[in-house]
Amino acid sequence: MFNSFRLERRRKKQLAELHFAKKMIVAADVAISKSEIFGSISTEDVQREALAMFRLKVGWQVAYMALARQLKMRGLIVEEITVEKEQGK
Repeated sequence: MFNSFRLERRRKKQLAELHFAKKMIVAADVAISKSEIFGSISTEDVQREALAMFRLKVGWQVAYMALARQLKMRGLIVEEITVEKEQGK
C-alpha cells in the first residue's frame, strides 16, 4: 500500500518536472523568435517570456539551460559567453 503511494507520488513529481521543462522550452523558443529581429538575446528575455506566458518566476540558471538547449537545437554552438554558428552551416 505504502509502496504504491510512493510510486504514484514520484510519478506525479516527474510529470510536474516534465511539464515545467516543456514550458521553459516554449518560453525560450518564443524569446529567440522575438529576438531574431534585433540579433541579441539574454536569459532575461527568457525569464520575461516565462513570466508573461506561464506566470513562472525562474532564476537565470534555469533560463540559461532552456536558452542554451533551444539554441543548440537551432544548430548553434553555445559556450558560457559566446554563441556561434556551427562550421559548414
